[in-house]
Order: sequence, then C-alpha cells, then structure tokens
Amino acid sequence: MSSSRKHIYRVSPRKSIEGFAFYLVPLKGLSPHEEVMQDLKKELMKRMSSDNVLKDPIIADYSKGLIIDGTHRAAVLKEMNIDYVVIQHFNYMDPELKLYRWFRLYRDIEELPHEISKMLIQKDVFGIGEMEKYPLYIVYRGVLTVLSQDINVKKVMDGMREVESIFRRYGYNNDFISEDEVFMGRGIGERDVLLGYRYITKKEVLDLHRKGCVLNHKSTRHVPPYRVIGIDIPIDYLTADNIDKAVEYLKEITLEYVGEKIVVDERYYAEKVFKRKKID
Repeated sequence: MSSSRKHIYRVSPRKSIEGFAFYLVPLKGLSPHEEVMQDLKKELMKRMSSDNVLKDPIIADYSKGLIIDGTHRAAVLKEMNIDYVVIQHFNYMDPELKLYRWFRLYRDIEELPHEISKMLIQKDVFGIGEMEKYPLYIVYRGVLTVLSQDINVKKVMDGMREVESIFRRYGYNNDFISEDEVFMGRGIGERDVLLGYRYITKKEVLDLHRKGCVLNHKSTRHVPPYRVIGIDIPIDYLTADNIDKAVEYLKEITLEYVGEKIVVDERYYAEKVFKRKKID
C-alpha cells in the first residue's frame, strides 16, 4: 500500500516489521545536523556513481527536516541532482531513538603537542565520574586534563576542532571510539590520548539545526530501535520522473531479520538490523 501527501510517499514493503513503512521524501526538505567532510563525500560519490544504487535508507525526522544518520549519502544525492530519497522516519524526540557520542582517540603519543599543552587549565584524577564534570578534556597517561570549562555547545565544538587541527599538523590521525567503549575502558592505552566532551542533548541538536548550525563530524552517535539496510534501490528511480518505479520497487521488498549487536560490512550495529531478502 502506498500513499502520497504533498509529494511524500509512504510505502509498505511486501514483508517487513509490524507497522514499518519506507518514506520517499523530497531531498531538498532535509538538511544535516553535522558537517560534511569533503574527502568522505568524494569517496562516497565515486562508489555510489559506480554502483548506481542507494544501499541503505537515510534515517531522518522529515517533519523537522533533520537528517539523523546519512549526512554524506544525502550530500552525494544532492550533488547528483536527485529529487527524492528513501528514509526511515523517526520522531527525533522518541525516547527509543538513543543519542550517544563519538570520542576521538589518538594512539601512541610520546608527548603532547606544545600548542595543546598550553591549552590545559586543570588536572583531575581520571575516572568515569570526573569525565562528566567538564565540557572538553583529554585523558593522557592516566590523567584527565581540562581544555575548557565553557559549557556552550558551539564553544565545545570549536575547541574540539582546534585540537583536532593541531594533532593533524603533527601528523596524528584519530580513531573514533564509542561512548560504551570509553566508559568500559576498552582499547585505551597509557600513551593514547582520548579527546572527550560533554554530552549533547537532543534539544541542543534541534536548536542548532533550526538556526542552520551544524555540529562537528561524528559528534553524535544515534542508535535507533531498528535499522533497515541493503535495499539497493537504483538511484535513477529517485527522480520525479521515475518516482512510480521507486514506489513499486519498495513495495516488492521482503525484509528479513539479520540480528542485533552485529557487524555487517565492517560496520557495527547495536540496534536490531533488517535487510532486504534477495530472491533467486
């Protein structure tokens, strides 16, 4: 069953999660809450142009015009002058949609760059409770050191950006480590530098988004209750002229449960994952 309202198409697949539907929505009605990284966008552009498919739906709250997950896919489609995108629609304030953080981890640092050492303003014993006291900090050699005590979210983002820029100038690239891994103390060596920051609320994300402001790349980590992947819809179908083909394609999809807390195509998913079942 499909329906459209103001050029929004709600499409129920042949077999899926109870109550689930894809939404085909105008791409111009969505904007990101995090910055677009041009190198990632360029790499993704090559892959999507070659494959000519949108592998996974974008996760969004269309009523708020907010891209929750899929910033770079949306940016690529916009550059390709595509009219529509397939989304999983979630009310952003739904408590089942969880919001976490990505911390930055710089490995095997012999000595902190001088510019960062000058920024340090206060030291504390490293512990999980201490991490939540401060807006922006690093953990190095078992000591938590504060970089800023200004709680303004834009100031926090600016401070993170400055620290990341300094590390890059010294030739250090970071890994991203999840909040869960940090709080469980996994994978952090004594000579590793952890760049951490305060929790950002959904309200703050929405307030910034309404003002047209974006957070740093990979500041937020959203975990929905479930996620659909591997739909592989042809990008050519996502145009105004071919939207009927997109609707028919989505209607024929059968979704199968893949698992929870699993790795698929080198990406870890904490949520329940459903994938398009390919029919031989």
